[in-house]
Amino acid sequence: MKLLKEKGLHGNGLIHISSAQMIARYNDALVSMGFQPTGLDRFSVDMFGWSPEIATEKRKLYYLTRSLANPMGIIISIHQRHAPVYFPYHSFDRAMISAFFDRFTAEIMDITTTDACVLIWKTGFLRIPALKISCWWIPLSCGRKHRTA
Repeated sequence: MKLLKEKGLHGNGLIHISSAQMIARYNDALVSMGFQPTGLDRFSVDMFGWSPEIATEKRKLYYLTRSLANPMGIIISIHQRHAPVYFPYHSFDRAMISAFFDRFTAEIMDITTTDACVLIWKTGFLRIPALKISCWWIPLSCGRKHRTA
C-alpha cells in the first residue's frame, strides 16, 4: 500500500486536511450528523467528504452514512469539487454530487470560507426524480444550524 501511495496510484486527487481549523469544521459536521469526531490530526477527503483514514480509524467503511439509500456528505472546501469520488455508495454518486457542485458553486464557496456544509441525500422509493438534497452548514462561531437547498 505504501508503494501505491508513493507512486500516486492510491489516494491521488484527494483533498488533504491538516489545519486545526479544517479538522474542527469536519468534526463539527460529524457531530451535527450524530457521529463521533475523528481524533486524527491529518486526513484526506474525496468529493463527498469521505476519508479513507477516518474509515480506517473508525474501522467502518460506511462511517459517513446511516443508510445506504440516503448517503451523507461533508463539504469543507470548494476544492472537493475536483476530487474523485473515492468510495461511492451508488453508480450515480459522481453525477449526483457533481450536479450539486454545479448548481450551488457560489453558495459552497461562501459557506466553506468559514464553515462546513453537511449534505443528506433523500431518495424516493425507486424514483430518482424524487431525489432531494438537504444541505446545512455549521457556523463555528454561533453553533446554530442553517438550511439551504
